[in-house]
Amino acid sequence: MNVEKFIEKQLGGEPVCAYVYDLGKLRNHAESLKKSLPSFCRLYYAVKANPDGRLLQTLASTVDGFEVASEGEMEKVPLNRPMLFGAPAKKDREIAAAIDRGVEAINVESLHDLNRIALTAEKKQVEVPVLIRVNLSSDVPESHHMMSGVPTQFGVDERDLPQVMEKILDTSWISVEGFHFHAMSNNLDARAHVRFVELCLEKAKIWRDRYELSVSTVDIGGGIGINYWQPDDAFDWGILAYGLHSLEAQMEGLTLVLEIGRYMTAACGSYVTEVVDVKKIMTRLLH
Repeated sequence: MNVEKFIEKQLGGEPVCAYVYDLGKLRNHAESLKKSLPSFCRLYYAVKANPDGRLLQTLASTVDGFEVASEGEMEKVPLNRPMLFGAPAKKDREIAAAIDRGVEAINVESLHDLNRIALTAEKKQVEVPVLIRVNLSSDVPESHHMMSGVPTQFGVDERDLPQVMEKILDTSWISVEGFHFHAMSNNLDARAHVRFVELCLEKAKIWRDRYELSVSTVDIGGGIGINYWQPDDAFDWGILAYGLHSLEAQMEGLTLVLEIGRYMTAACGSYVTEVVDVKKIMTRLLH
């Protein structure tokens, strides 16, 4: 239902306060984002942005998969849709649930995290695909909220990667599918995002060759911001899409995954509430 129809339906009834999603607008927006991307990209919806089942069903036929961060989110994803599972503090039962559900990959966030994933995989006698999430040491373009190049709970410190790789190469139950990076959050600079993608590709190819891996995926996470205060000065998706197309020669067979959350949903809904009074106090108009 769009917001105009919702308001019309509520007129004359009880006072209302609601957040109304226009599912048609959401579907069209997701299709537009996906259509703009080059063929080497896969578009995932980050379920944490809004896990409502109706939104997930609406997106299921458009996005390439869903990124989940808990067992609860796994359970809400429509059946037989691809999932990536990433969280810095996974419960043992969530690791087991992710394996049982056949997720495409589980993020490795630390050496201890890796050990727990490997132990669960061995118990189940199943080889588990993983993406190693790396907290890059430096050279990360700045954003409103940095998640790499600074101490955070997310990812393996780049300086600890050799130790993690040694463990992986010593186990039969872990298969490295690629690397995950999510260094930027609430970023509004599309050109900086393209530079970040270039950095991720460079790092992933260096590690692929150094450790003789057959990796297929570079996951750059999400991190695209919403300018709620100045909507006309928004993140320019067109610049990002153009920049990604320009990187095709650098891909070398790799697939680039984008995990888009609030940027996919934020513009597709409206807060609706009844204004019961309007008054002017000094020079300010109050509702």
